[in-house]
Amino acid sequence: MIKVKLIFRKAGVNQHSIEGLFSNIVLALKNSVKYEVHKMELNGGSPGVIIKNFFSLFNLKALKNEVYHITGDVHYLAIYPFRKTILTIHDIDSILTGNIIAKTFKKIIWFWLPCLFVNKITVISVFTKNQLEEIVPFAKHKIKVIPNPVSEDIKFYKKPFDKNDIKVLVLGTKENKNLKRIIYALKDLEITLLIVGNLSATQQLLLDKNDIQYNNYFDVSYNQIINLYHEADLLCFPSTYEGFGLPIVEAQKSGTPVITSNLCSMPEVANNTAILVDPYSVEEIRQAIIEICDNEVLREGLINKGLQNVKRFELKAISNQYLTLYKQLYYES
Repeated sequence: MIKVKLIFRKAGVNQHSIEGLFSNIVLALKNSVKYEVHKMELNGGSPGVIIKNFFSLFNLKALKNEVYHITGDVHYLAIYPFRKTILTIHDIDSILTGNIIAKTFKKIIWFWLPCLFVNKITVISVFTKNQLEEIVPFAKHKIKVIPNPVSEDIKFYKKPFDKNDIKVLVLGTKENKNLKRIIYALKDLEITLLIVGNLSATQQLLLDKNDIQYNNYFDVSYNQIINLYHEADLLCFPSTYEGFGLPIVEAQKSGTPVITSNLCSMPEVANNTAILVDPYSVEEIRQAIIEICDNEVLREGLINKGLQNVKRFELKAISNQYLTLYKQLYYES
């Protein structure tokens, strides 16, 4: 049986996407791969955290007959002299923040050196692949696209549409999730927002000022997220940046129509099965919401096309792509 050590970051509050992704893959490959998990002790990206996390690997023996898979975020750990290493990179822009000195430091520690040392690199979308190739052109031959799988816990639910009780789901309250423009788009519409994520004082004020009906959810379990997909009449996901955009396919598997952005990875993930909008246009977001609510044929079409799109991201298919990669490395001399 193939032996793989998964190396995880220390997840911060409400940071569980990477862990959830690979937990599903571990279960799917349990009969083919023997996994061990090694988690970092510290969260963050300061030089002190990087050094301490790096030294925490010293109790791992870099065995010739094992594959080491750095699952994301802590890319810099790939500098450690493992013999057979895979690095998964989920996005680029969220890491390359700060002034020119900070960005250069992060490019070296998070991308240039790790991509030089590892044997294989996986990215979750063609969009992320293209971004990464601009940063590390010398590592193009190592990069493979393996999308995120959609959870098997999500089941299709045919929600009756009630035009007098329309609910729009928004996942995330960070700047890139575009909540401010969604709020402006909903002004004077009889719609309830279901917002997942901690609201800032500014966001709460904006909701109240525009007289938006909303329910706010935070510190929620994944099962609660699934229930919200079922409760909502549509997912409004006009993000300004996503390395992948898993909520698109999660909502589609739930039977929920999707509005998403025409930027970054989102058109690639949606694949002509969602309404694409300019995320910087309040009017386009508003019109897309109105169209889905007013047009039953459109609504049903999006649901049916979404269910077809989800097949590309089934867990078994994605897990087998990782298994193929593990085998390539494991049986190399």
